[in-house]
Order: sequence, then C-alpha cells, then structure tokens
Amino acid sequence: MLNTFLSFWHGDVLVWSELVLLGVITIGTVLTLCTSRPTRKQMIIGSLSVLATAAMILADNLIVIGGAYTVLLGCAAFVLYRTYASMSKKHKTILFTLSGVAFILFAASLILNVLAGMHSSLWWQEAVSMKQLLSNASAASAQGDLRRYGFLLAGAGFVISFPIFLAKTRVSSFFATIVPVVLFINILRLKQIADATLLDDGALTNKIFLGFGITVLVAIALKFIIKKGRVQLLSLSGLEHLGLAAFMVGAGPAGMIPALFHLGGQAVGHSGLWYSTRDVEGLRSNQVIKWLTIALFASLLAVPFSVTFVSELIGIGYSLQAHLALGLVAFVAMIIFTVSIVRAVMKLLAASSNGAELAKTTKKQKILIVVLAIHVLAMFGVGGYLLTQQGIQFAVSVAQTISSL
Repeated sequence: MLNTFLSFWHGDVLVWSELVLLGVITIGTVLTLCTSRPTRKQMIIGSLSVLATAAMILADNLIVIGGAYTVLLGCAAFVLYRTYASMSKKHKTILFTLSGVAFILFAASLILNVLAGMHSSLWWQEAVSMKQLLSNASAASAQGDLRRYGFLLAGAGFVISFPIFLAKTRVSSFFATIVPVVLFINILRLKQIADATLLDDGALTNKIFLGFGITVLVAIALKFIIKKGRVQLLSLSGLEHLGLAAFMVGAGPAGMIPALFHLGGQAVGHSGLWYSTRDVEGLRSNQVIKWLTIALFASLLAVPFSVTFVSELIGIGYSLQAHLALGLVAFVAMIIFTVSIVRAVMKLLAASSNGAELAKTTKKQKILIVVLAIHVLAMFGVGGYLLTQQGIQFAVSVAQTISSL
C-alpha cells in the first residue's frame, strides 16, 4: 500500500496533490509578477520550468526525471544570473558549481542503477523504470552495493541542488517552494526502492534522513543566533522546514505522513510570503496585505489550526518517542527558529506602522490580496479539516496502512 501512496503513475493521490500544489503556486506567481507583458525569454523559461516540474511529478522513468531535473537546474541558473544582480560573483559561482556537481552525481547514480539492473538480468529500460526497480528489488539485492551507491549519489545530487532553488530571485515563489518539494518526494521514492533492494527495513536510509534533518535544524538555529537579523529569512525558513520533514521521515515509518503534510503546508506558506515580502510599499500602506502576511508567518510557526501545527504535533511527538535525545535537540532548534521569526514579524509590524500613509488599493495589490487570501485559507482550511473527526480518521487510516507493511 505504501507503493500506492508513493507510486509513480498519474492516478496516485500524492501525484495529484503535487499537481494541484504546482498549479496554485504557478498561477499565483504569474498573477503577482506579470505586471507588464513578459518577454519571450521569460515566457520560455517559465514554461520550461513548469513543464519540467510536472514531468518530475508524473515520470516513472529515471532518464525522464534526470532530463527534467537538468532543465530545472538550467532554468534556475539562468534566472539567478539575470535577476539577482545584488549577489556577488563569488556566491553565484558557488551556486553554479554546486548545480554542476549535483547533475554529475545524478548522472552517475543513473549509470550505477542501469549497471545494477543489467547484472540482475534486467533490460536497461527496466533498469530505469521506478516501478520495475521496486518490483524486482528482491531479485536485484545481490547488486545491493551498486544500488546503495547509486541512490546515495542521486539523493546527494538532489540535496546539493537545493541552494540554487532557495536563492532569492524574482520567481522565488515558484523555485523556492514547489521545486524543493518535488525533489524531496523524488528522494522518498528513491528511498523506497533502496529500502526494498537492501532488505534492511530502511535502517540505512533512515539514519541518513535523521542525520541530515538534525544537522540542518541545528545549523540554521546556530546561524540565527550568530547572525541574528542579518540572514535571508525566507530562504533559511524554507530550508529549516525541509530539514524538519527529513527528520520526521528518518524517525521511522509513522513519520512519513506528517512529513508529507508538512512539505505541502510549508510550500503554500512560503509561496505566499515570497509574493508579499517583495511588495514593501504594499506592506506599509495596505493593512489587508500586512495582516495576511502576518497570518502566513503565523501558519509557518505552527499556530493552532494550520497545516504545520498538525504535522509538527504528530511528527515531533513521534520523533520524541522514537529518538528522545535527538527529538529534544530538534525541539530546541525549532524554539530558537520560532523566536527569531517572531522578532522579524514584530519588526515588520513596527515598520508598517511607521511607514507610508494609507493609499488607495491598486489593481496589483487587489490581485495580491486575492492570492494571499487563497494561501491563508489553504493553510488553515486544510489544517482545520485534519483536526476534525473525519480528518483524524483519514490520518489514522493512512498511518495504520503504513505501519502494517
């Protein structure tokens, strides 16, 4: 049943959820950024990015996923180069280098998986099909070393490429939200195949997810303490929530469900914030935009009835039961992160109170208000549903299905 929940074809509930998330964030990005007629290059890059992301969601073939992943890296690099003039040449070079290394790692993992499949009497087409890899995992277990290194390289490639998508650009609402979620879920798919191939009940991959998650949480908490207000708040916030999702997955099978809820919730919350924080004048002169922005910040801080509240309540609770010491460390890191975000929001309130005088709402601001309102409703509407009797029954049924594997 976990194969159905994390399957690789169109009819999967998770795939449809990703497509809906992609649609919401894409439409929001277009509405909030297209204040003037886009150029031909912008239309090409935007279309390629959306199509490549959709391909990574729907594809079963590792070659297709690799091709779509390469297109996404190229689009992100182009956008970063053209739209983020304030970034130093050194930082851009670092991000471009990481992206190149990420592609090389993913290509190497593809070669290792093909070799492992051919050694296990699979045709090369079957060796790059995720469904075939999963169905033939036990037969391929003799090639466990090739599989292990192949999946580790693919996971490392995806992780290394995260920074270029989290960089602050004019289309961060798209690249910094939906793309990391899609990459993360593809890592979960690779994890599923690796666990079945290695026949270790996920012992190795769980340790990797757990170690990565706690490292990210602690590193970001220390950065907030050392640099205080001199940080890219939304980029670090997105990375922190991805680290928390990885920590939940690494804690054990029951952590998968809150992790998936958390991934979707944080993507919606950050998407809205990337839109609103770009409009400084709107934050200062429009009270509706200001309070919708504060509501999105609050949703990411896991206030009651938000999606992240439900996911963190379940995920952190389970992590404390499975790994008490690491769970406490993660909890402390989250407290430090929360305090830092609250301080930033307080500064936002002070700045907006002392800002420009209230002005008539422009057409652009009206569109932004509608987009932000949809994001706020999604965050608290879905979270509220998960706290109802029907929502709890749904979450419990999914958790029981996974725990019975």
